Amino acid sequence: MHRFLILFICAILPLLAEERCKPKILVLSCQGGYAHTAAAKTMQTLLENDYTLKIIHPINEIRFFGLMAVENMYNSVLGNGWIRSMNFAVHYLAPTIVRTKFGRAERVIQRYINEEKPDLILSLIPYINLPASNVAKNNNIPYLLVPVDFDLKNYVLGMEKMSHPNFRVTVGTEEFYGKGRLLLKGIPEETIENIGLPIRLDFFEAKNIEELKKSYHIPLDRYVVLLMMGGAGGKNALEYAKKISTIKDLPIHLIVCCGRNEALRKEIQKVPLDSVTIIGFTDKIADLMSLSDLLISKPGPGTINEAISMHLPILADATSSILYWEKANIEMLQSLQIGDCIKSLHVLPRLLRTYLTDAETRKRIEEAYEHIPPNQFHEKIIAIIDEMAK
Repeated sequence: MHRFLILFICAILPLLAEERCKPKILVLSCQGGYAHTAAAKTMQTLLENDYTLKIIHPINEIRFFGLMAVENMYNSVLGNGWIRSMNFAVHYLAPTIVRTKFGRAERVIQRYINEEKPDLILSLIPYINLPASNVAKNNNIPYLLVPVDFDLKNYVLGMEKMSHPNFRVTVGTEEFYGKGRLLLKGIPEETIENIGLPIRLDFFEAKNIEELKKSYHIPLDRYVVLLMMGGAGGKNALEYAKKISTIKDLPIHLIVCCGRNEALRKEIQKVPLDSVTIIGFTDKIADLMSLSDLLISKPGPGTINEAISMHLPILADATSSILYWEKANIEMLQSLQIGDCIKSLHVLPRLLRTYLTDAETRKRIEEAYEHIPPNQFHEKIIAIIDEMAK
């Protein structure tokens, strides 16, 4: 028995020592929105072999009007479809209110620094990067900002006052309100890394399309349209499914991602679609995009970023109000000529025929993707972090 314990201790001690020796990264993330959650998981996957990560949600520890869990309120407002109210609050109210909470943000992050003693702070969040970077500077800790949006308006609040000597920031693009917003705030160009937005590694894995279609029971003789409207888009997804069910001259197989919205699943099942697959919550989005011919989606940065990595034609939903910082995503699709927006369901049949069957359109999109630089985030982020943290 004693011999067994000695052998066990000898085996486990090197592992514990290795874990203690790993540099620690304090990751500032959000619980609001798919893009932030996916980015945090991506960072965990990319870095877990060489770093210890502690993911926190500091904005949810700051009281606004005496209320906690602001990110849950954000999700609730979007879930009810109150986009115009959200745009008004974020554009006109949030900057002033958040500035009054900079001191509280600094105290929250300082507490985590005291507890975790990180070697690097990595931020995925908007609004509080100035106070967070100030705390990092005061503790002589490098600060890396990794936005999950193409438009950085909500990330640069107060950053004209930033003075951290070991600061860097990644961007998804130099255009469409990315790098330009940083330069306007006086962020030195040499600190800006244009490497793409965070993206999971499974989007770069080779896929066997025929085998995937068999596993999902998708007919090989139909165009595959992937419909993803996010947690706030249940009503819109249902309306799209109803409209597609009326198109009888196109052999379409519709994949509807419902997430955890069981009510939406039940409603979609009532729609008289000729060929449909209904998907609940899944982490196999890369597989679904690889076997699809076209994506219809809300213009959220996470989904758009993933679809671009898969060279998938994209139709972004604009049939109702959209978050103002996501308008840049639609501008990008149109400028790059890899997709368009849907302003009314009346034009959906025409757009589907164009993007699914028109050879010239498909060729133009294919050629456009050939000129878009590949996402290099997963290839370059580790070297950036190594240089800053070690």
